[in-house]
Amino acid sequence: SQPASIIWGNPKRLSVIYIRDDNMVMTSALHNGDWGDWEALGAKVSSPAVLCHEARKDIIHVWAREDTKSKLIRHNYWEPDLDRWHTLSSDWESGINEGVANGARSAPAVVCRNSTTTNDVVIYDKDLSSPLHRQWNSTRNRWGPWQGLNGSYLGDPVLVSSTDDRIDFFGISKSSKSLIYISWTLSSGYTGPHDLKGSWKSVPSVVVTASGRLDVFILSKNGTVNHRALLGSTWSSEWSDLGISATSAPLATRLDTTRPQIMLQVIGTGGVVLSSEWEATDDGGLKNVVPIMQIGDGLSENWMAAD
Repeated sequence: SQPASIIWGNPKRLSVIYIRDDNMVMTSALHNGDWGDWEALGAKVSSPAVLCHEARKDIIHVWAREDTKSKLIRHNYWEPDLDRWHTLSSDWESGINEGVANGARSAPAVVCRNSTTTNDVVIYDKDLSSPLHRQWNSTRNRWGPWQGLNGSYLGDPVLVSSTDDRIDFFGISKSSKSLIYISWTLSSGYTGPHDLKGSWKSVPSVVVTASGRLDVFILSKNGTVNHRALLGSTWSSEWSDLGISATSAPLATRLDTTRPQIMLQVIGTGGVVLSSEWEATDDGGLKNVVPIMQIGDGLSENWMAAD
């Protein structure tokens, strides 16, 4: 699978997790300037690993769909007090599956928040492809009920959290191929679904660019990257074609700059990696500040496709 990585800890370390050819979850970390040996985390899975960092307790959570007919969601985590993973056996935690969930058709989408809810998880149901949302309540030390978000979707769900009391869901409609948006806040609950229109070839990449701003990048059916921004509670009026031809879903990363900037990377024809940088403008648009350049080649093009 595509590797997943996360920076965490004090002193800082970079943890990398990937799925080996036999579906075993593997991990290594860059710590104090040295890479550790690759270590098997015990479980075999059928989705990419999804990571999130619970900053308040400095815990790394790893989520994936198990490699069985049941397709249940499994969970492992780093125990900072013991300086080790919770388990290196196949017996990852599975408590989230209790209730209405009958297994997942998708990889899980997960965010960690510094709130009474520390893990939000969204999956697409194995049978109906409908999204289900569940929250771990750290105060009560238990899972809340599954909440159905309605609709049927393609690909994997996308989930981001811009503040500790809010999450935002994005998914590709199975019927229309348009992008659907649903938000949840502690005070108001769910808002939506909102149809952001379009007909898309990939799942989106969403970045929290600034306070109250989300920037969304997605691959159109004609193979170019499009962009739209959410400013507060208002979406920019139209999708903007950035003129970047790609064969993969885009990957957007918020850069640590004075003005909010985004690094945008895609895989182009022949497996080349194309990178560019964009500055977020006050009107919800983007200004290209580093032109498109090739930074590598030979990569797989089959990444995060909606269909």
